Amino acid sequence: MKNPTVSIIIPVYNAEGTITRCLDSIIHQTYSSIEVIIIDDGSSDLSGSICDNYATKYNYIQVIHKKNEGLGLTRNVGIDNSKGQYIMFVDSDDYIEKNCLFGLYQYVKKNNSDVCFFHRAKYLKNGVVKESQEIFDSKCNTNELIGLCLGEPLKKDLFEIGPAWKAVYNRKFLQEKNIKFKSEREILSEDYIFSAEVCAKANVICFYDKTIYYYCDNEQSLTNSYRSDRYKKAVVLYKEMHKIAEKYKLTNNEILRMDNNFLIN
Repeated sequence: MKNPTVSIIIPVYNAEGTITRCLDSIIHQTYSSIEVIIIDDGSSDLSGSICDNYATKYNYIQVIHKKNEGLGLTRNVGIDNSKGQYIMFVDSDDYIEKNCLFGLYQYVKKNNSDVCFFHRAKYLKNGVVKESQEIFDSKCNTNELIGLCLGEPLKKDLFEIGPAWKAVYNRKFLQEKNIKFKSEREILSEDYIFSAEVCAKANVICFYDKTIYYYCDNEQSLTNSYRSDRYKKAVVLYKEMHKIAEKYKLTNNEILRMDNNFLIN
């Protein structure tokens, strides 16, 4: 599609068991003004072939095969190759709500959003879907939103906005502000810094009060996997977060979130 309104970026690495569910949730959307950019990050299983098969059937799907570099840099490849007015990130082991894209697009277009956050549900291993209990607070100021991006939620927090897949982004905004992902091979979690930078630089931030995304349990994911260098990367992340906290003069509550994040990781 020459002028899609929404670009859906899907990083894939050894996801042959889940990528079909992910892609089916997208191709069955009734909204058609989309492009799907799949980046195969050097998979050694059948993921690449499965994605290529989808691309031969649907002309709005393209597959980019590249050497393995990790999730953050792979998402950057998707941003660089996207053409839509808005960008969504969907991980290969997750999926999105049926027929959600038209309403989401209409909402972000109406609000002229740089970034629009939405609800997510969690798909558990036993097949149970746990709905989000979040309540978006439209009165949050920019610094509060930055703080919510940087660490583990506190008991008083009503919602979370850290994961990159929990929002839709204006593509020109990301490009003009040169917002990219860092490599999780250098820093423990690329999402925290990316989302904080988005909130810090956005002029219009809005919240779509509907469930769009289904996050799925995956014991093999980077989040759940043991890594011997995890502590070292957590220290790098912690220092980066404190630089942001100092720059934007975040409160003690925001600092506490970062400390909680460091202790948990």
